[in-house]
Amino acid sequence: MVIVKPLRLILFAGTFCSWVLANPTPKVSQIDPCTTLSQSSEEFLTYDAVLACYRNIPFVESVREQTVNNLMKALQFYVFRDVAKEGPAGIDLMQDLQDLLVANFTNDFDFQKSVQEVFIPLNDGHVGYQPGCYRTMSFIQAFPLISYVDSMGVQRVYILDHLMFRQGLYDKVREISGLSVEDYLGMEVTEIDGVPVIEALQQFADEALGRTKDAQQRFELLLANHASTSSGQWRSFYGYWASPGIVPDKESITYTVRSPYDYSTTVTVPWIASSQIRLNSFSSTPSYKKEYCDVESTSPYEMQFLNPSTLGILPETGPGQSEVENPTTPYSRFPDLLNNPLVGTGPLKFYRLNNNTGILVLSTFSLGEKLSSSDFDTHMERGLEKFKQLGIQKLILDFTNNPGGSICLGYKLVKYLFPEVPHSQLYYQSDLSRSPLSMELAKHNSIWKCSNYYDPHENALHQQLSCMLPGMTYNRGGEPSDFTHLMQYNCDYHVNRNIVRKPWFQAKNIAIVSNGRCASTCSSVSNFLQRVMKVRTFVTSPFPTGTNPPISTAPGGMVFSYENLLWQITEAGLSKREDAPRKFPQKADFYFTIMENYGWDSNLPDEYVQQPATDRVVLDANKFLSPIEVWTEVSEKMSYDKPQHGSKY
Repeated sequence: MVIVKPLRLILFAGTFCSWVLANPTPKVSQIDPCTTLSQSSEEFLTYDAVLACYRNIPFVESVREQTVNNLMKALQFYVFRDVAKEGPAGIDLMQDLQDLLVANFTNDFDFQKSVQEVFIPLNDGHVGYQPGCYRTMSFIQAFPLISYVDSMGVQRVYILDHLMFRQGLYDKVREISGLSVEDYLGMEVTEIDGVPVIEALQQFADEALGRTKDAQQRFELLLANHASTSSGQWRSFYGYWASPGIVPDKESITYTVRSPYDYSTTVTVPWIASSQIRLNSFSSTPSYKKEYCDVESTSPYEMQFLNPSTLGILPETGPGQSEVENPTTPYSRFPDLLNNPLVGTGPLKFYRLNNNTGILVLSTFSLGEKLSSSDFDTHMERGLEKFKQLGIQKLILDFTNNPGGSICLGYKLVKYLFPEVPHSQLYYQSDLSRSPLSMELAKHNSIWKCSNYYDPHENALHQQLSCMLPGMTYNRGGEPSDFTHLMQYNCDYHVNRNIVRKPWFQAKNIAIVSNGRCASTCSSVSNFLQRVMKVRTFVTSPFPTGTNPPISTAPGGMVFSYENLLWQITEAGLSKREDAPRKFPQKADFYFTIMENYGWDSNLPDEYVQQPATDRVVLDANKFLSPIEVWTEVSEKMSYDKPQHGSKY
């Protein structure tokens, strides 16, 4: 007989337990919910089926520690970490992340969602954490909402009166709830989950959306609207209420609706998940985790160096455009004007509204296939010359739904309108957070390289480490914070070339119109024109009273990707430093404001001193449907004098 000594049994048991702790397995259930999900052949899925799979991913302590520690290291570069702590609702990001280290989580999904929620209260469209593991599905409400005032001037909320999504989504809603969405199109909504509708929407916008510091703007972001796309098509956009970009907290929404015949009823609409992946690409929870959560330790960085002039566009521009062609959409009703611009291509188009008013629609500042730098120059020259030939005296810039893009292209637009503005006045004064790691990065070809920037006091480029040394120290948020000297990004190559025209429009004959979804570079341009050039700004809004919301949002500065940060650290040979962030343990991205802009009339970062628009266009049914109605009101409100040669400042 072979006798096994008790000590060896104890050692074996200890070793086995250690192995189990180091290699947790998904929760054991009779049926693996991810297997069930993978076997579906449907395009649209139920909320419960997706959440069951998501919540079957096990919580791993090392994933928590590495995720939180990497974020805390990355925050040394976030320029608003200190000022965000100010005020009664101050946000201490470092403390909030540390709190996650001791919180209890039953699965990875709950942990990752908590990380995501740390950054929402910043109300900063340039900041967000996105766990790739749980972005494989897009959750949709089949009721996109709109809001405008009725004939009595009372703000109402309605269900959009035409279909926006593919038919399969509506079929899935009918399968789950027996509800025919088509029966409710155009009806007024009076309550959501038993709460008055405007109050309920504002609460959702404030608590779950964030993205902008103005409450009216947050509300408006939820709503469907109509605008020009980046490819130049006039389409409907369904808003963050219908597609919030997050995993909802519950499976359905209950609406109280009022019919045209003035009777009220309640209807419950389920959240529907639209798969962004091939469901047959996994077969179980472990294979889903391997495919969509785990990071390949040997995978190389696929980033290229991103010039700062290309980093102004928000990483997520908002819910997309209608997925169906619909002959009843508003733009099909005005084909003569909207479908036939005088000049233009893609996102840049010139229209003639009437005998003396021209419209320039620009739906993005992002350069690429749809808008090259040479295309921009060609069409700006042709469009402005055409306006001059037609005797156009007033110019309306429509920046509705413009998410930003190249800051250099933004400066160039201003120079086309006001060629005499000197660069020293035009370029934002900015700074970067200064730390031992950023000072090392400044010695390499990176965002922190001083020679990329002008010294605004010397009107000459910084040299070597002159922007870093000795640096500036501010006391914001109750703590000293180190920053570079003020500097201005050098856009001379883009701004100087191909602009030979003489000024035509005076500032008083130019206006900007937007629904507030004019972000990043678009915000920088709008702020300069409003605050320095004294151009009037008209914000469209469903709110009939109150302080005007700003014309734009997220003006804070330059947005940066975590992957791009890691790439620049790696290229500089600094990835082994103790203070350097490393790859997240699971697929995720973190984007944040790496450069803060200062306004021309404030010592605080622009992110915290947004000014109200000078004017408001209150949306009614006609103005909601037609940009032409909005442009007409703006044109009528603009002051008109025959411009003299040249611009006045």
